[in-house]
Amino acid sequence: MHTESLTVMVTSAGSKVAPMLVQCLKTCEEPLIRVVGVDASRKGAGSFFCDAFHSVPYGTNERYANETLQIAVEENVNVVIPGSDEEVLALSQASAEFRRHGIVVACSSGETTEMALDKLTVLSFLKAKGIATAAFRGPRSLMELERDLHELRYPGQPVVFKPRRSRGRRGFWVVSREAERASLLMDNLRNYRINADDLLHMLANAEPFPEVMLMEYLPGADFNVDLLAKDGECLSIIPNERIEPEAGPVEVGLIREDRLVSEMARQVAAAFRFDYLVNVEMAYPEDVKRGPLVYEINPRVSAPIAAYAAAGVNLLLMAVLLAAGCDVPRNQEVRETQMIRYSSDLYVQGDRTFRS
Repeated sequence: MHTESLTVMVTSAGSKVAPMLVQCLKTCEEPLIRVVGVDASRKGAGSFFCDAFHSVPYGTNERYANETLQIAVEENVNVVIPGSDEEVLALSQASAEFRRHGIVVACSSGETTEMALDKLTVLSFLKAKGIATAAFRGPRSLMELERDLHELRYPGQPVVFKPRRSRGRRGFWVVSREAERASLLMDNLRNYRINADDLLHMLANAEPFPEVMLMEYLPGADFNVDLLAKDGECLSIIPNERIEPEAGPVEVGLIREDRLVSEMARQVAAAFRFDYLVNVEMAYPEDVKRGPLVYEINPRVSAPIAAYAAAGVNLLLMAVLLAAGCDVPRNQEVRETQMIRYSSDLYVQGDRTFRS
């Protein structure tokens, strides 16, 4: 692969974090990197930061992978960075066709990606491998849901309820006897708590019963761990402690080393034989002697990845260079850094764009 210059495709280029991803890639002086963005919508700010932008169907559309490939070929793309769950699944399953055109999709295999996107399958697989996870259940009916809540010590302890396949905080709830219905109605922006009676009532007439899981609530230090791997071997591991909010994308985080967390991430990567960028979520239980427990995996680039460049490790750029066949440094030291996400505006007047 010719590396004096590279063309990189970033999917979900209309997302709020896309401008920061482009900035991470543009810091590279050699090879020079040209960024092609694709997204289902042109309304996002990221389209104005890319060197070229194209509209594509949503990642769930059967035409998505083929249309994305056509654009990649036309734009002479070398490396594709998938940005969402739906896109990484579609592109991982089509990665062989991309490679026939000399294009590397920087993600794990289709089979591994599909497994990693199912939260219940992830924990079952890791448990079978002897890797410590949060306690979990996979209820398939209302009766099983009620039974499993009690098996996970509700109402004495809160229990996490979430879909088996979702991203962000979609469908995430902490089932707690202290939750009030009025709070659910009036304060839903930051309210992730619901009591069991209300949860059971909401699902009473669900047909078919949704694919959900229950999980032990972990009240200790919570880490989003981003890693770069090749055939299951970690080249770089960066733990980011979640400060705010309790669920969903990290808005305030503390990038810092935790030896046990990093070792756990290394075991997870080896078990799945992951490639390229992966986000592993784990947290400490009330009894910290149990060590960090894995509770979720995102087999793709994560939102805080741009912050790692500020902490001394440009993980996104390393992934691109690895996909391009370049040597990348291993186990770089990361500086302890607090990450605080904030909003900014982009203004468009004809062909002119500017920020305040």
